[in-house]
Parts: sequence; C-alpha cells; structure tokens
Amino acid sequence: MTAEIDLRLCRYFQLSDGYFLRLQNDHEMMQAKRKLGETLNEIIPLTKL
Repeated sequence: MTAEIDLRLCRYFQLSDGYFLRLQNDHEMMQAKRKLGETLNEIIPLTKL
C-alpha cells in the first residue's frame, strides 16, 4: 500500500486520508507480535535497568 494508492482509494470510498495505510500498519503489527511471541516479553524496558 502506497500513500498515493491510499489517497485514491480513500477519495473513491469517501474515507479519511490514511485509512488504508493505518489498516495495513495494524495488520503488520499484529503479524509481527505473533511472530515474535514471547521474545517481546524478554525485553527489559530502559526505565527498569
């Protein structure tokens, strides 16, 4: 999904600019969380060091 395609689709479907880019981002974040699994829980936040 490119910004140009997003703008075109949003205009056509009368949606707010960025709708499809946000949808794509949410999907990719969900996939990354599934892929990383417990690895994310093993990361110690900087404030707790």
